[in-house]
Amino acid sequence: MVDGLLRLLSLSLSGALLTGGTALLARLLRGRISRTAAYYLWLPVLLRLLLAIGGLGMMIPGTASDIAGFVLVVGIVLYQRYSARRTAAA
Repeated sequence: MVDGLLRLLSLSLSGALLTGGTALLARLLRGRISRTAAYYLWLPVLLRLLLAIGGLGMMIPGTASDIAGFVLVVGIVLYQRYSARRTAAA
């Protein structure tokens, strides 16, 4: 029982950290990326939360860290792409 509660706490904490990181990244990129790109930025958070509810998150170790890394890389690429586009337009 304690193991299950620790697993639930771990999944909740990783989901909260991923959500917070994505919210911060979306806030930093506001106005620099399209609305479509901003929605796609939230897709890993949605998948992470759905996998945890469905039980698949318990079978895939490191899911939160993999998705967090993916969100970070996507954010960096989008920031570079749109800042270069903005600089070229000016």
